[in-house]
Amino acid sequence: NVKSDYYPALYKDVIKENYAGSIEKYADAIYSSSILTDKARFMDMLKNPDYNLFAEDLGFNFAIDMLQTYWKIRSIKSDKEGDYTKARRLFLKSYIEMITDKDPNVLYYPDANSTMRLTYGTVGGYTYEGKTYKYYSTIDEYMQKEDPNNPEFEVSDRMKELYNKKDWGRYANKDGVLVIDFLTNNDITGGNSGSPVLNGNGELIGLAFDGNSEGMSGDIAYEPDYQKTICVDVRFVLWVIDKYANAQRLIDELEIVE
Repeated sequence: NVKSDYYPALYKDVIKENYAGSIEKYADAIYSSSILTDKARFMDMLKNPDYNLFAEDLGFNFAIDMLQTYWKIRSIKSDKEGDYTKARRLFLKSYIEMITDKDPNVLYYPDANSTMRLTYGTVGGYTYEGKTYKYYSTIDEYMQKEDPNNPEFEVSDRMKELYNKKDWGRYANKDGVLVIDFLTNNDITGGNSGSPVLNGNGELIGLAFDGNSEGMSGDIAYEPDYQKTICVDVRFVLWVIDKYANAQRLIDELEIVE
């Protein structure tokens, strides 16, 4: 649905010529033959890597052509970036002036795009519709979530083996329990996943990665009673690095505060 000027080269040279212009037939050919779409083919290639395999591979050539097309279009767009940025700034300025005329007390977040952002909060649970949620979850609850029919909730054999051993090392809490996640009332938004969560001493205690469903309106208005950021506990991260992955060299590089 774009001008033919922006079609990737392979559309004319490959898809129209070899597949009668059918995207579906071309996609089927990629998935049935490419070393990038089949684990066995990919592993065989790793045993005896050969550039010619890539040069003739449909999936590889598709990826290269898509990148070249992307950079071509991006270069065209970048020429207009200055005009777009100026127009957007003027639009926002006029929009804010319009809203302020209606309510001079209205407040706005600063435009923090491409900058480091900081938010503050406290660790704690919450109550919603008569149900109380504690501020943390444990390895036991992690295992209870297992669903072998759902890729997002699969538990590996390695994890089960370690769980049965109950070897939490120095990463358990004072009660001997391995904590997985904890909740805070920080105000975050999409794209903040992976952000470090620091305590008052500037020490890393977790990584933000999600929010609770009750706080889904947070991008519109912050709900202090319900808004929760879900953070993976750094003790669980360290346990995975140490016990699960046996990456002792990474542990040795860290200054771990206990």
